[in-house]
Amino acid sequence: MELIHYSGVPGSGITSLCLVECKHHLNQGDRVFWISGKNLDPERFSQIMNDLSISNASKFHLMKFNKEQIKLDFETIILQVTNMCNVLKSTRLIVIDDWDYSMERYEKSGRIESISRLVDCCSKNDIKLIITSKGYDSHEGELNKLIARSSNELSKIGFENNIVCKSAEGGTYSIINPKHTINYKIIQNGIEFIQ
Repeated sequence: MELIHYSGVPGSGITSLCLVECKHHLNQGDRVFWISGKNLDPERFSQIMNDLSISNASKFHLMKFNKEQIKLDFETIILQVTNMCNVLKSTRLIVIDDWDYSMERYEKSGRIESISRLVDCCSKNDIKLIITSKGYDSHEGELNKLIARSSNELSKIGFENNIVCKSAEGGTYSIINPKHTINYKIIQNGIEFIQ
């Protein structure tokens, strides 16, 4: 089981990174859950998933949380996915894209608690969990330094925090964590890692 948190600025390809990971699992016949508070860009989805077989594509489950509709709030969606993953044993990946989407300050602890319960389910069922968030600027005097939202709380429940930012070379991006840096560029049908 892997727990990965990507945090960065909009347009840095985090959603594409996650979709490429989804495609990898779908091609192996695994079931994938995608949870988000916003709509998934259909054009980008099609570009990345265009050559999936219908039977593999049918194992991609999109679930949208919406705080305006109380029955579909974040906590309810996470509970539903947890219940489904305990039954659907072919689930191997869950992505929560923008886990902090439209989140008020008072909601943070509830969302972290829900994610923690999902982590327990993922551990029990050997499911990889990827969550994404918007990074924010450091206020500690370091210019252009991004910080992952709630990185301390997420580390405590086992997540590896990764900052995704634009590289010094134009058109490329970097995934940075204390262990390594991975560079990539966004291409038509996904991403391309750079050695």
